[in-house]
Amino acid sequence: MAVDDPPAGTPPTVFVWGIAGQPAFAAAGQLPAGGVLGLDDRLVGPPAAVTYSDGTDVVLVATADGTLQALTVATDGVAALYTVVAADSLIAGPQPVPMADGEVLALVVDHEGNAQLYDENGLARGLPIQLYQFQQPDEVIAPLRVTVTDAYTKVLFVTREHVRYHQVDQDGFAPSSTTWEFELAGPAPVALLPSADGDGELRLIFGPEGLQAAVQWPASGGNRLVDWPDPGQAVVGEPAVADLDGDGRLDVVAATSRR
Repeated sequence: MAVDDPPAGTPPTVFVWGIAGQPAFAAAGQLPAGGVLGLDDRLVGPPAAVTYSDGTDVVLVATADGTLQALTVATDGVAALYTVVAADSLIAGPQPVPMADGEVLALVVDHEGNAQLYDENGLARGLPIQLYQFQQPDEVIAPLRVTVTDAYTKVLFVTREHVRYHQVDQDGFAPSSTTWEFELAGPAPVALLPSADGDGELRLIFGPEGLQAAVQWPASGGNRLVDWPDPGQAVVGEPAVADLDGDGRLDVVAATSRR
């Protein structure tokens, strides 16, 4: 299953193709070959492929008109496990939020900065949280990140002014669960990697002139600044984190405007 991202003014189309590269179903209506479903508005983020706790493979799709859908392949095309109008309009999502018990929640953010979780049946899980605490617009400018451990799930929000963590439990966003907040000087990509000793995470926060801060967030709570090389230039896009040389340690690759 795939969803295209057409030019402005043209609604997206959901496609289903077989292993041999041929349309799995006859096109519906006036849709192009392989097209089985036309969406009503533009995408607000990349569709997310997930596997639900019952083994069902699902594609989560969020559109600007405020609609969140969980789509799966059926015998005659695509079926919506649920369709929910999450808000008047959405600006970010869908972000899968896997839980320790195997359940996968869907997270979306509306135009007023409300972040809401939805369960595998399309029901709102808990109350939303308000991201724009200070003054609007403090729009979401970076992908949402999710960290899962045996004890908890955390969601990282990056807006134009702040970086914030919130913990998620079985009831939704945990009350007063903002574990860390950092005020930004401008749009800032963020890289996350586990610390060498396994105690928490290291957050590399890049700003318009290079590295703004490298902050260690220990699992035991609190945070501290650590030394990290500064590229001295604005970072373009999201840094990539991987073990590039096979030495067992994660490396960070960050592209700047000149190198």
